[in-house]
Amino acid sequence: MKLTYRGISYTQNHGTIETVDTGITAKYRGQTYSIHTAEVPEISAPKTLKYRGISYTTGTAQVADYRTPQVSASAVPAFS
Repeated sequence: MKLTYRGISYTQNHGTIETVDTGITAKYRGQTYSIHTAEVPEISAPKTLKYRGISYTTGTAQVADYRTPQVSASAVPAFS
């Protein structure tokens, strides 16, 4: 389909989603159907990009560690 936005023409690009059959069948209002899940593509290698003069790297998501820090017994004051 040919589209136009602010005077610029472009063609709509529909991405395809690959699915995998799970082997599970379900029934809703008397109709039986099989359940499929989306196949998740592999994450590409990290890329170094630049936006407004500042470099950054993609694909290196870091998970924050929110566990309670371990405190040694010697660091805890003794109450008498």
